[in-house]
Amino acid sequence: MVHCMHIAPASNEGLCTYETRGMMCRAIYVVGGRNDTTYLDHVEKYDLKFCTWSTVAPLPKPLRCTTAVSYCGCLYVFGGETTSEIVNTAYKLVLTAIKWSCCVTLI
Repeated sequence: MVHCMHIAPASNEGLCTYETRGMMCRAIYVVGGRNDTTYLDHVEKYDLKFCTWSTVAPLPKPLRCTTAVSYCGCLYVFGGETTSEIVNTAYKLVLTAIKWSCCVTLI
């Protein structure tokens, strides 16, 4: 069992999701969000085994209020908002890659 303390990402209000392998939780992802002055395109990963943060490929645009899930080696981010619009797009990141792709436009 791994116990880690003080696991705060750089962003203030990112959405969290987690990655599992079998029944073991391996990582927590913090996606987008906002700080005091701007919306963020940051994606950060917390490795539960090594208790370390790392930066993942940034979102295609700064977003907050998204929904995200890690599934079969990919990170999916759905919807959200920018400073000027509600976003109706789903994005996919293969976790071994460094570039996001657009999956689908949501209704």
